[in-house]
Amino acid sequence: MEREARGRRSGEREPFAALLLDGGRDAGRPLHPLLELAAPAGSRLERAADAEAALARLAAGGVDVVLIALSAPERGAALVHRLRSAHPAVALVGLAPREQLGLRREALAAGLEECLVAEETDARALAAALRHARRWRSLAAELAACQARCALTARGTNDGSWYWDRATDRVRLSPRWLEMLGRSGEEADGSTEAWLAQVVDEDRPQLRAALAAQAAGGEEIFELEHRMRHRDGRELSVLLRGAVARDARGQASAMAGSLTDLTAHKRAERQIRHDALHDALTGLPNRALFLDRLSLALASARRPDGAAFAVLVLDVDRFQTINDSLGHPAGDRLLVEIARRLRHLVRPSDPVARLGG
Repeated sequence: MEREARGRRSGEREPFAALLLDGGRDAGRPLHPLLELAAPAGSRLERAADAEAALARLAAGGVDVVLIALSAPERGAALVHRLRSAHPAVALVGLAPREQLGLRREALAAGLEECLVAEETDARALAAALRHARRWRSLAAELAACQARCALTARGTNDGSWYWDRATDRVRLSPRWLEMLGRSGEEADGSTEAWLAQVVDEDRPQLRAALAAQAAGGEEIFELEHRMRHRDGRELSVLLRGAVARDARGQASAMAGSLTDLTAHKRAERQIRHDALHDALTGLPNRALFLDRLSLALASARRPDGAAFAVLVLDVDRFQTINDSLGHPAGDRLLVEIARRLRHLVRPSDPVARLGG
């Protein structure tokens, strides 16, 4: 009845399932009655005699918090570490004697949310500790879930991510970023200069200016295409995206964003443009590119200081006979060889084109 009455007076607290690990006996002081007073109405309280029993009960699920009597035999940091490693979602609270300051510190470092002094703890203090521990563990679980979602999203987008703390001038780079540039994990945390050193020399001033403009008050979201240098020397085309966080004075305190590798995309674009203007068989400029070059030459020739030029048109007589008698592969080889010889006969600036095909 006293426990239920106390729970009603603290109606804002939700009931929970607690496991008391005290070696099957009250170690140092009666903990089970104290736990009964501290727990809200409707809570489920259980007791484990030893570590193996506690682990077995935790494996079955349904336990929110474990109260550990650290003064009991073999109840120390090793036990806390074992429980935390096996069940990271369960809150852990410990009680230790006043004189065991070192034990309390070790247990906290091993994974306790709270560690109380047994001689100074009453039901109210224990209730607050249990509530705090459960809330802290809940926040830790939410953070872990958020980090897992962010990591999965990053893998799904195949982008690298970056974070720049402007107060410390430290830049944190994600594993995917490092992978794209052939870098090691030791380079994940560095300065802005180490980051900018990976940018191609010609593009570095542009990136510096863009970051400075963004910090000074540009749009909150920005994008910039530039080139970076892979560890093996290759140039990569990348798209840098970022957002700016500002403090109460409006000063840029941090910047973060993503890095997308555009190298394959840019290569495909170049190939598409090349294919649109060149003959697929010989690699020579096609009719469209030839007519464009011809119009430029005519415009230049019309200027007062323009130079005259000539157009030479060649036709391969009886080419159809070659295709009919020797087959189309033989005809293709002939065209490729003619194109090769013509290119060697003219200057690099003189276009050789195939108008047919």
